[in-house]
Amino acid sequence: MKITLETATFIDSLRKAEAIAPKKGEFADTTYGIILEPNALEELLVAKATDGIFFYMESIPILSIEGNGSETWRVPSSVFYGSVSKLPSKMGSQVTVENEGNQIVVKSGRTVIKIPMMGWETFPEFDFYDSSEFREFTNITGKSNKLKWATSNINSDPKSCVYVRGNK
Repeated sequence: MKITLETATFIDSLRKAEAIAPKKGEFADTTYGIILEPNALEELLVAKATDGIFFYMESIPILSIEGNGSETWRVPSSVFYGSVSKLPSKMGSQVTVENEGNQIVVKSGRTVIKIPMMGWETFPEFDFYDSSEFREFTNITGKSNKLKWATSNINSDPKSCVYVRGNK
């Protein structure tokens, strides 16, 4: 499968995923790396990362795609992000990403990056939450004092969550 993405969007998503992916520690063996799941039907690339406690997932629109179905690719987080983040990402620039054998090949202009893939079978499945019960706030600035608990450093299980949608 070969996909084309907007470079800056792809780099930004990888930056966030790489920040979550562990470098070492208790869960590093099973959670190291970034999962990339291109889906031809939905025309989306889903990027996932976890350290075993925090989970990150983002859907990136695919500009064009060659191939059908969906695939799962797992790449080493630091190496992959470190290489891709150096690509030019000015407005309108695009990058192609494809699976060639057991490696991911990223192309941007004359630059070609080849990174060996990792097995994805041991990567943990995500448990997603039900967002249908979320309450929408209008004037979040005026209500921010009521949300200070959301940034607490207290080590306790979450009792609730805050979802912030980027609309006006």
